[in-house]
Amino acid sequence: MLAHAHEKQQPGSKAVTVRLPDQALAELGALEIIDQSTMAGELRAAVDHYAKQRLASPDFPEQVAEARRRQLAALAVFEPYISQQ
Repeated sequence: MLAHAHEKQQPGSKAVTVRLPDQALAELGALEIIDQSTMAGELRAAVDHYAKQRLASPDFPEQVAEARRRQLAALAVFEPYISQQ
């Protein structure tokens, strides 16, 4: 694996920590060698690919709407505090 512990943070980005199974980490390390990339670069590419797949899914708009309904239902517990203002 290429070690890039001091990779510069991109503007508008945040550092995160992720726990991966040993096999996934080994595969990621191999991909970074093959692609002459960094682990961070490989993870960014994977997240970008996943997000594009999700956005292209015909079910995605309904999934977003359902998530919004669940979020609003969960936050409704605080409605009495908001209406007192």
